[in-house]
Order: sequence, then C-alpha cells, then structure tokens
Amino acid sequence: MAFYRKVLGAELLQGDDPITCPWLQLGGLTITLLENTDRSSQLSFSEQAMATLLVFTDDISGAFDRATRWGARVIEPLVEGNANFLIADPDGIYIEVAGE
Repeated sequence: MAFYRKVLGAELLQGDDPITCPWLQLGGLTITLLENTDRSSQLSFSEQAMATLLVFTDDISGAFDRATRWGARVIEPLVEGNANFLIADPDGIYIEVAGE
C-alpha cells in the first residue's frame, strides 16, 4: 500500500467496513489491494498476457521523479519526447504512467 500512496499519490479511504483490505482513491478510481500472503510465489502469466494498471497524470516529469525517488523498479524510463513510462509495483504488476 505504501508504494501506491508514495509513488502514485493514492489516498487511503477510511470507512466502517470490517474487511481489512485497504481502499485507495487514485484520481477518479477507487481500488483495493489484497495482500499476497505467499511471498514465495510470483505472479504467473503466459508470455502473451500481462496485468497492467494505466494511470494518467498532468505532471509526467514529476511523476517519474517521484517514482524513482521512492525506489520504483523502472521497466521503461521516461524518455524525452515521450509522455509515458512503465514501472512495476513490489508484486511485479506493471504500471504505465502517461501524460494527459
């Protein structure tokens, strides 16, 4: 959860739900994160499949700086002339960050 809050700027939503999974507000999107209790297992997808979260920002340079400052694993860096980059969360889920 810290990754999503620090790197992507998601806000933790508080509620009365007795279920302990956290809910986060990421722009106009509400997401929940389920803990991977078996850290020995990695997510497994076929070579043709990929789990990706796409996030839009109005400050692509600032988003890339924040991601690298907080230690995000960079898959495809922000390159001059491009308006997107690709990082991975601690569980290996790819997150593409694109400029609006």
